[in-house]
Parts: sequence; C-alpha cells; structure tokens
Amino acid sequence: MSTVHDVLPLAASTAIGLLIGTERGWHQRKAAEGTRVAGVRTFTLVGLLGGLAAEFVSDLGPGVVLVGFLALGALVAVSYLARVRSGGLQSATTDVAALVTYALALGPPLGHGAACGAAAVLVAGLLGWKQRIHGAVAALEERELHAALQLLALAFVALPLLPDAAFGPWNAFNLHDLLWKVLLMAGLSFVGYVAMRRMGARLGLAISALLGGLASSTAVTLDFARRARQPGAPVPLLAAGIVGAGGTMFFRVLVLLAVVRPSLWPSAAWSLGLMTLLCWLEAWRGWRAHAGRGAAVPLDLRNPLQLAMALKFAALLALVSLAVAAMRAWLGEGGVYAASAVAGVGDVDAVAITLGRMQAEGLAAPVAVLGVVLACITDTLLKAALAWGVGGRAVGLRVALRFLVVLAVGAVAALLAPRP
Repeated sequence: MSTVHDVLPLAASTAIGLLIGTERGWHQRKAAEGTRVAGVRTFTLVGLLGGLAAEFVSDLGPGVVLVGFLALGALVAVSYLARVRSGGLQSATTDVAALVTYALALGPPLGHGAACGAAAVLVAGLLGWKQRIHGAVAALEERELHAALQLLALAFVALPLLPDAAFGPWNAFNLHDLLWKVLLMAGLSFVGYVAMRRMGARLGLAISALLGGLASSTAVTLDFARRARQPGAPVPLLAAGIVGAGGTMFFRVLVLLAVVRPSLWPSAAWSLGLMTLLCWLEAWRGWRAHAGRGAAVPLDLRNPLQLAMALKFAALLALVSLAVAAMRAWLGEGGVYAASAVAGVGDVDAVAITLGRMQAEGLAAPVAVLGVVLACITDTLLKAALAWGVGGRAVGLRVALRFLVVLAVGAVAALLAPRP
C-alpha cells in the first residue's frame, strides 16, 4: 500500500476535526485564554485521534475504536462536571460536538470519507447557525409544530404500513403512492408558507406574492383581489402580484413533475418554464413601474400542514385519478385531455401528480405533458375570472390580458415542444 494512500484518509480525518474546531474556535473567540472549552487545536487532535483509531482497527481489532471513544467520553464528562461545579458555562454542545467529531473522523480510513465529510459540514453548519435556528424555533407557532408532527407521523408510521399496489376501478388507486404524493405536496406548500411568513411581510408585496404562490396561487389571487376593492388600493401592484403568483404556480408544477416523473420535466419545461418566466417578467415590470416591490402585505394563507387540508388533498387526488383513468378508458387520449382540463379547475397539482404516475404505468408522455399544460391553462383562466369577479374590472382586466398572452405563448410552446 502506497504512502499517499495511507496518509490521505488520516489527513481527511484531521481535516474534519479542523473544520468543526474552526467553527468552535470562532464561536469562543472572545473568551479569555484558558476558559474556552475546546477550540481549533483540541478538535483537530480529536479528528486525528479518530483517524488513528480507525487505521489501527486492522491490526488491533475494533476494540481500539471503543477504547478511544470511552477515553474521550470520560475526558469530556470530567470537563463538563468541573465547569458545572465552578459555576461556569453549562452548555454541553461543544462536548457533544467533540464526540461527534471523533465518530466522523473514523470514516475516511474505513472507506466512508465522502459521507463523513458531508456530515462534518452539516455539523459545522448546525453549530454556526445557532442564532438562526433558535430564532426559527422561537418563531414557530404551536399549531405549526403540531401539524408538522402529524405529517411526520403519517410519513414515518403510516406510510410504511400501506400496501404499494393498485386496486379499484381501472386500478386507479394506490394508497402508498397516494399518501406519498400528499406528503410531497404538503411539504412543498409548507416551504412557501413558512418562507412567506418569515420574509414576505418584511420584503414587501413582490416577495409575498411569489412565495405565497408556492403555497397557493389561488389564495393569493383571492386575497389580492379583495384588497383591490379597498379605497386607495395599489391596483397595478396587486395585479402584478397575482400574475407573479401565477408564475410561481407553473414553477411549482415543474418541481412536482421533476420529483414524480423526471423524464417528463424536459418536455414540460418548454411550456411551463416559458410561462413561468413570462409571468415573472410581467410581474417585475408591474412592480418596477409602480414603486418597486410595494408595501409589506401580510397574506391570509392557511397552514398547508394541517391534517384536515392534507386529507382533503388526498381525497381530491383520488378523485382526479379515478376521473382521468375512467375518461382514458372510455375516450382514449381525448378523455385524458378533457378530464385534465376540468380537473385543473379544482387543483392543478393533483392533475400533475396523477398524470405523472399514469405515464409511468404506460400513458404516452406527450399526452401526459399536454394534459398537465391544459390543467394549468384552466387553472389560470379561473384565477383571471376570480380576480375580475372579486376585485373588479380594474384589477381583473390587467390580470386577464397578461394571463391570456402568457397562456397563448405557453400553448404554442407545448405543441411545438420536442417529444420525450
């Protein structure tokens, strides 16, 4: 075995300790000399210790790893107890980080360098983002925490127990697949919901609209349309926000397709990607022409991780799956198009997920892509109608004209797109 081959894993183990130690040393940089728990040198030595223990496994057996861990654990415990008795720093984060560093440093000599290196970066990030993590936890509402726990229970308790097999009329239902798609959709919507709550109100109408569209573009449309009725409302800005949220809807569908059926994404991107960019461009032009991003606008959006909302989406997804399967069996490709267009009025995400699954089971890829585009078109036309009906002609006309141009370009792009 070459010298380089021997040294590189040990160097990687030492680098893991150096990385985490650098963060710990920076965190304690203002502490007086001799009062720091552990810094760059200590963590680098812990990394070297883990690397050496792993190197000696082949000659001394796995017991050397355990001895090293127990010795380090004893030293950490004695240090922590001494600090507690002296009334000093009682946080155990640095002590636990030292034990984790030792465990990660074992990886490179044992052939797990890439995984342990990635984990070391994650550990350093968690340690360095202390204030942000604590701030995020403090800002978390009780109902959000409970909703997240409910959905996690569905993901890690209920999902593994469900059978992964098709059943029912036209084999339209699959409980395991259905719950997985519900979790995917709820998680994606929750990202937009949290981002909008954390940043939207601070960064203004533009960000509120774009992030709110990731959670529910229809909810943004209704909310902005109601505001347009108020005296002195910034109608051009609100119209631009509705168009921007509509663009985020196209982007969200692209993300869903990329996860559910990646092979459909390149073809769908010709149409949905172009409509996304056009909507965002129109929104940007509107914001720029009328005082930039506008004043802060807190959106009235519901938490998408509520169990009731997840169950409603599951029921809608099952209904759309049944309708598309039935129409396909009765009318062929035309039935898929008709069902997609009608179902798009209810929820375009359900259509995208359903057609992605059906394409994996034999539906022609061009039919699936065009069906998703048709659902997006009907959903967008519905938003234009809602903007006009709820917000009045002033906002409705602005939104409708922009959406019609975007949809016309998107429809042509969908027909001319290369077939997957």
